Amino acid sequence: MLTALTRFVVRSSGRSAVATVVATLAVCVAAAVYAGFTLRFNTEPDALFSRDLPFRVAEDEFYRLFPGEADVIVVVVDGPSTASAERAADRLAMALSSASDLFISVRQPTGGDFFKRNGLLYAPLGDLQALSKTLVDAQPLLGTLSTDPSARGLFQLITRVFDAAAAGDVAASDFAPSVDQVASASTRSLDGAAASIDWAALFAAVGRGDMSHRAFVLAQPKLDRTALQQAGNATDYVRKTAGELGLTAANGFRVRLTGSVPLSDDEFATVAEGTGIAGLISVALVTVLLVLALESLKLVAAVLLTLVFGFLATAGWATLAVGELNLISIAFAVMFVGIAVDFGIQFCLRFQEERYRHEDLGKSLDMAAQAMALPLAQAAAATALGFFSFLPTAYRGVADLGIIAGGGIVIAFVLTLTFLPAVLVLIRPKTRRASVGYQWARPVNTQLLKHRRRVLGIAAAATLLAGLGLPRLVFDFDPLKLKDPKTESMATLLDLMKDPETSPNTVDVLLPSPDAADALARRLASVSEVDKTLMLQSFIPDRQPEKLAVISDAGLLMDTTLNPFEVKPAPNAAEEIRSIGATKEMLRKIAGKGTTQAFQAARRLADALEALEKADGATRLRSTAALVPGLRTILGQLRAAFSPQIVTLEMLPDTLKREWLASDGRFRLQVFPSGNSSDNAALEKFAGVVRDIAPDATGAPISTRESGRTIVRAFLEAGILSFLAIAVLLAVFLRRLRDVVLTITPLLLIGVLTFATCVAARLQLNFANIIVLPLLFGIGIAFNSYFIMSWRAGGDNFLQSSLSRAVIFSALTTASGFGTLWLSEHPGTASMGELLTISLAWTLVTTLFFLPALLQSARAR
Repeated sequence: MLTALTRFVVRSSGRSAVATVVATLAVCVAAAVYAGFTLRFNTEPDALFSRDLPFRVAEDEFYRLFPGEADVIVVVVDGPSTASAERAADRLAMALSSASDLFISVRQPTGGDFFKRNGLLYAPLGDLQALSKTLVDAQPLLGTLSTDPSARGLFQLITRVFDAAAAGDVAASDFAPSVDQVASASTRSLDGAAASIDWAALFAAVGRGDMSHRAFVLAQPKLDRTALQQAGNATDYVRKTAGELGLTAANGFRVRLTGSVPLSDDEFATVAEGTGIAGLISVALVTVLLVLALESLKLVAAVLLTLVFGFLATAGWATLAVGELNLISIAFAVMFVGIAVDFGIQFCLRFQEERYRHEDLGKSLDMAAQAMALPLAQAAAATALGFFSFLPTAYRGVADLGIIAGGGIVIAFVLTLTFLPAVLVLIRPKTRRASVGYQWARPVNTQLLKHRRRVLGIAAAATLLAGLGLPRLVFDFDPLKLKDPKTESMATLLDLMKDPETSPNTVDVLLPSPDAADALARRLASVSEVDKTLMLQSFIPDRQPEKLAVISDAGLLMDTTLNPFEVKPAPNAAEEIRSIGATKEMLRKIAGKGTTQAFQAARRLADALEALEKADGATRLRSTAALVPGLRTILGQLRAAFSPQIVTLEMLPDTLKREWLASDGRFRLQVFPSGNSSDNAALEKFAGVVRDIAPDATGAPISTRESGRTIVRAFLEAGILSFLAIAVLLAVFLRRLRDVVLTITPLLLIGVLTFATCVAARLQLNFANIIVLPLLFGIGIAFNSYFIMSWRAGGDNFLQSSLSRAVIFSALTTASGFGTLWLSEHPGTASMGELLTISLAWTLVTTLFFLPALLQSARAR
């Protein structure tokens, strides 16, 4: 019945060829237009999993309560000094805040007047006492700078220090590093390079103890959900603004972007770029192989047209059935082309074989339809079922792919039996003058069947040997491993992950009260996998009365030093030159009196000042810009730091409270892992321990752990479901248990050999390349079905038949077309191309050599 129906459809399409082509063109173009206006792209890794999963529910709840933590651009500002980096971040944050059309919010995590005023309270009491003594000891130096905060005042200070050093003051020698910095900054200014002095590090008076020369700005952009790069305008604006503010490499700054938004945008850009290059190469290779397979440009054109129209129709189906493409379902193109090319080659080669026997085109199409009806229908149905088996799973990325690819296979099957025959009637390819098969393969086929037991024995031994390596197969579902480490966002993230304080691999828990948060923090403190915890109460400094007493005592002593009654006006050019000359002469005299580090620093600075004295005004201005602004900043910070207040929860800044106190009154507890936060095994253990204690915890380590488990569970569920469904389908088609077993058995060999090769090649499975497995399953079922149907019809000369030619070129076109993904810069895409190439190679070997031997052995028995 199915064969008769197929012959009727093919004959009808041929008789009404023009109408069939026009109708197909209209439907496919309409589908393409519909997809072009409606189909969306979702680049978020979170979109790959069902929102009903417990870890996704907790994650969504957290971002609902703390919207400022979602969709963030982290702007990392590195400067010549801590003070310059903080000034730059202040200016950048102010500039970005004015762009309300691009940003929802802009903030600095540790900036603002609150921390400038109360920063010293967060230092340990012992460190604060030591810092207080350091500042009091430096009072004469600070007094000179406060009275004259200019290059002239700095040079006057240096003169006094070296006078003291020459008089035998050992403590004055401690100022040698500062002099080295002044010499270095002056020399760089002479060379036209950016320069700065890290006054905060020299005086150790930042309060937070951060000497990293780094500051941060957190910007939450308004996303364009219809664009491939959803925050493209915002990130472009950040870079443009940084350049306009002079935050460039030429001025000693480096501004980099990372965070969830740049990571997502960069990933999609990398995938698109890599796929585009691979696509151009694959089109060329597929076309060449189709020419070699079909040996007719008209047939190649017919197959390519069928492929193009089928792809357009599948895009429309994707829009109707799913509505959006994610990082996994976008691979439907790979799946569709892999199967559609196979259908086209199989039908056209059978048509050519029949055309060789019967010159009449209509009869050749009819005979090809009769021969290919059951094999194509069985292959299409089995492959579609394999994809549709993912629908019930929680791995939405592959579930969506299953819907799209399964529907695409049905579309490919329909077009192969309608549009392709219609095109063949219209273009009327020439009659073939020779058989399609490989006659030279007859002796190979004979030897293969003769030594079938040896072939089966080799296959069994290979299966056992390969199976020994399967326990070493690695599943790595860390999404960061799939991103291109060369992109700015990923390279910056890897840099931040080196510091436990800035690593994103933390876990968050929401608690109903401060007491509950304290209790959980104490419990987690006893866990070895936990380094520390942070919550709103953590921003209440301990031992405040004692610290305030230390700060107050130091402040009384430093008040007139930092706030002099009279401040000298900035020097003019002539005064500055005289100051440079006088300091140079003094340093020359003193430098010859000793050989310690201080005297060596004096010689270096004297040389720099001599060149600076002779330089033009623009060069001296650059030198002043390198020396003075940081000095004024640190003096301002010191003045603010000596006027703190008792810190309570109520007086914490609202911006800080919003980061730690939810709108429903719950308190956020952040948990930091101990050890290496980049170690997947350590992070998985950390996530498991924390979740055992706090089941509703959320965060990157938990998402990675649970998403990996979801993926494994989804493939197990889909594997069992597809096996049962396809077994039933094959039983319906083949009606013999033996034939069902013969069809499925080679798939086990292909799977074992593919995974063993992955182990040998150190190729890890991840949530990108694992989608190759359904395609491997589908192509394997299709190839096996063709051979089984031919064998059931009495055939045994497989290698010399048109069937083998079709299988070989089908595998080669799929491998060459999508193996080129291996060339992609995107690690996930490249691993997908690598795994696909490996699996297709074993599929081809197994189908051509193992399956014929297996079928002949079954026939002999």
